[in-house]
Amino acid sequence: MMKQERSVVHSIDTAFQFVFGSVADTNFTGYFHAHKGIELLYVQEGTGKVVVDQQIREIEPGMLIVFQPFQLHRTQLTVGPDTPYMRTIVTFDPAAVEPHLAAYPGLLQFLQRLRDRKLPAPTIRREELGDLYPQLVAHFGRHWAQLKPKHEEYPLLVIQLLHALQAVWPKEDNEPAPRPFAHSEQIMQWIERHYAEEIRLDELARRFHLSKHYMSRRFKRDTGSGIADYVNARRIRQAIFLLTAGDKSMRDIAEEVGFGSASYFGKMFLRSVGVTPLQYRQRAGQLFR
Repeated sequence: MMKQERSVVHSIDTAFQFVFGSVADTNFTGYFHAHKGIELLYVQEGTGKVVVDQQIREIEPGMLIVFQPFQLHRTQLTVGPDTPYMRTIVTFDPAAVEPHLAAYPGLLQFLQRLRDRKLPAPTIRREELGDLYPQLVAHFGRHWAQLKPKHEEYPLLVIQLLHALQAVWPKEDNEPAPRPFAHSEQIMQWIERHYAEEIRLDELARRFHLSKHYMSRRFKRDTGSGIADYVNARRIRQAIFLLTAGDKSMRDIAEEVGFGSASYFGKMFLRSVGVTPLQYRQRAGQLFR
């Protein structure tokens, strides 16, 4: 049986990560987390839903999901012995790829768009994705054991995947119109604007004209997380950005993201991430300087 994961996790190991064909066949509940880099999640098998950008979208086989740097997200799959979840994940720091794109200005611009701009949609379905991207994933997966020691293969993989993705990416003028938000999506949108403030569930329920019990139960059902856990995840995500983007004190960061005191911030950060904020800052500085 797979180990259940914590509600909020953020990890940094290297500038490039490649996980090919990872399979789960039980208890895949996911967790809210974010990455310093871009994550390309290719779903080979499995169905469920992804919560990203304060929206809830259905997951289906053959789908590619793009997560931007520091974008809070969570995947939940309907998994069982006969319905496994199989996926390949590529995570990379855009800053480590950009120097390799000097001769390809169009691809460099596309990478910067993925990094910096609001995307029309985080998902590309199988019929839109075509064959090239899955073929590249399969090729690198078959040969990764031999290629892994050669570090030049990491940016090569990302460049080829970006090129395949650019060819099928939605055009600016074909972006779908926004659909009406469900209650849970409206709540996530509101938290996005107010996470640094004190948030009380009874006041939040009144704002959306819902009972506190119904609001909490519906949010948990839709996202797989309690509202308080989601707020903490959003605050941790912002704290991670501030820890890696500057030299603000722990006290200043705690106040800026809504935790109030440095001690409470440190406690929640350690519980969620597994290291203290100071340890995280030191480790991120070593890996991405």
